[in-house]
Amino acid sequence: MTEAQFTRYLNLHEFASVWRKYKRITPIMDKKKFRREIQAFEFVRIDYKNTATNRSVFIHLINEGSQYTSKAQKLRNLLAKINKPADVILVTAKPLSIYAKRAILSYNHLRVKEYKHENFNLIIPKGPLCYPHRIMSHEEVNTLLNKELCCYLENLPRILQDDPQCIWIGAEVGDVLEITIASDVAGAMVKYCLVVSDNGKVISFRNKSKKEIADEAAAKEEPDDLLDDDDLLDDDDLLDDDDDENNSDDTDGLSSDGDNVDGDGVVDGDDSVVDGVVDGVVDGDGGDEI
Repeated sequence: MTEAQFTRYLNLHEFASVWRKYKRITPIMDKKKFRREIQAFEFVRIDYKNTATNRSVFIHLINEGSQYTSKAQKLRNLLAKINKPADVILVTAKPLSIYAKRAILSYNHLRVKEYKHENFNLIIPKGPLCYPHRIMSHEEVNTLLNKELCCYLENLPRILQDDPQCIWIGAEVGDVLEITIASDVAGAMVKYCLVVSDNGKVISFRNKSKKEIADEAAAKEEPDDLLDDDDLLDDDDLLDDDDDENNSDDTDGLSSDGDNVDGDGVVDGDDSVVDGVVDGVVDGDGGDEI
């Protein structure tokens, strides 16, 4: 064991407790116990709890040259000991092999992250050339895009999820970071960056609530060109114009008493006048007219 390994172990504790805001479960080991653990098991496990999600967090500091990074079966044996849903952070010197990464996919109840040793050799957010990074809330992002910058989320400058600053503060794909940069001219300059994956695509925005996502989906499915119930005309309204025209025609042929008036202006009684009345009646046998 070297001094750098123990320093890396102490930095992991500060990473989890100070920057990730996790609650420590296991105590911090001294040098002697740490050396004995990492030589016997090739890794040291640090137990924390994420109080925001109520999930356990297990950080595995794997020794250099360990077979856990290359042997898929050994990694399966390590992950099989975790039975409940949890977050697992693997800190390795070299990237995991393709077979080890495939082994991780079989554990659906675990959310596994892989980080390098070099990210914890020192406390990166306290470095002399590192500027403060802060994850903005969903409300702050809406105000920034709609009122201040007037642009889309995809138009912001991008920062990779594997950036050391993103690792330390826990930024995920879809988050927007506020970076305060010291400037000799303005004193301080604020820069906004969108966290993206290695392929540069935005996958999700985790601060958006489920209700907001459901409302947006319902708004997209509802057609905009349909009329409301109040805007639709009833059948009675459609017949009003025709009734008015018919009533106006009928009033021309009626007197004040409601009797029919013929073309000569003579008012008949209760009997109606039929034009073209014949003077006689044809008998049933087809005889002569009477």
